[in-house]
Amino acid sequence: MQMLTKNKLISAGLIALPWFAFWVVLLDMLRPEYDYRYKAVSELGAIGAPYMLTMNIFGFTGTGLLLLAFSLGYSSLLKHQAAGKRLLLITALLFIGTAIPISMDTSTDPDPDLNAWNTIVHTVCSLVGYLVWLVALIFIAIRKNGNIKRISLITLALVIVLFTLGSIYFSDKPGLMQRLNFLILLSWYFKMALTLLTKTR
Repeated sequence: MQMLTKNKLISAGLIALPWFAFWVVLLDMLRPEYDYRYKAVSELGAIGAPYMLTMNIFGFTGTGLLLLAFSLGYSSLLKHQAAGKRLLLITALLFIGTAIPISMDTSTDPDPDLNAWNTIVHTVCSLVGYLVWLVALIFIAIRKNGNIKRISLITLALVIVLFTLGSIYFSDKPGLMQRLNFLILLSWYFKMALTLLTKTR
């Protein structure tokens, strides 16, 4: 894979954060009854939600494809991190899997079926994808040095701080807590892409 192609793939990591934030904020604003502090991001693409297709196609699938592109570029650029590379690819694929709409939009269905297959698949993709990403960070922090190691360690520290402080200050605001998690996750991709692109110049 030529360096120019690798750089284009890595650049997807720069786009993922503003791209996902744009769709989440836009669809938040288009639904006056939707309170981001208490509502999950998944509800924007839930079955029956007014902008279900928009969120699932552009928000979840679009962002997942950007993460997948970054992961492919990362895999071709760094040759000796098999575990970390595979875990990032799995994370991206599971992120795409969250485009399967969940059944939890109480504005259209006051009693959604939380045991429906689509809800289970969406939830598993979301939770497992996040855990796989954390494990990938640990592998990358162990195997790499310099800025890449530093970025991964700082990100892991931020996750620990968020869960610690979040359980105290945001325990009654799960939607806000989830958005801060997304911010940390996608910021890692942004900073990693910036670092890798700088190194390859």
